Amino acid sequence: MNNKLERCFAFLLLFLVMSCKQDDVTPGFMPGGTMSATINGLSWAATSVTLNRPNSTTVQFSGERNSSTPQASGIGISLTGYSGAAIYNVDTSRKAYYVEAGSLYTSTTGQIEVSRDDDSFFKATFNFDAADSLNEKKTIAGSFIYRRK
Repeated sequence: MNNKLERCFAFLLLFLVMSCKQDDVTPGFMPGGTMSATINGLSWAATSVTLNRPNSTTVQFSGERNSSTPQASGIGISLTGYSGAAIYNVDTSRKAYYVEAGSLYTSTTGQIEVSRDDDSFFKATFNFDAADSLNEKKTIAGSFIYRRK
């Protein structure tokens, strides 16, 4: 896949995940969660997170930080072929992305472990290596916790 198409896909994925309707929730409760990571050894934490299930075999989750500033960054993960809590290797249908100051880093190797996916919570940990179009590399490891109800 060429870099422009992959970059467009990643930005579209992050946009769709951040703008999609959330699961039904208990009245009076605002769903939400956290995403934190280390990126090349430096701490990173999302200021907003999103969880999306576009169909029964796909789950997408992401976190964004400082979305309205030039220092904006985000992590997005899309698992196609999803079948519940398990360990998923990064491959052509299971991708992870990191976006920083307009640069897109696409996963090259890694794993995503979903440890809980039920009516109340979605929990996952992830670690992946990613590279941009200039082959600058990032090592990213972190966790995502989302409370549905």
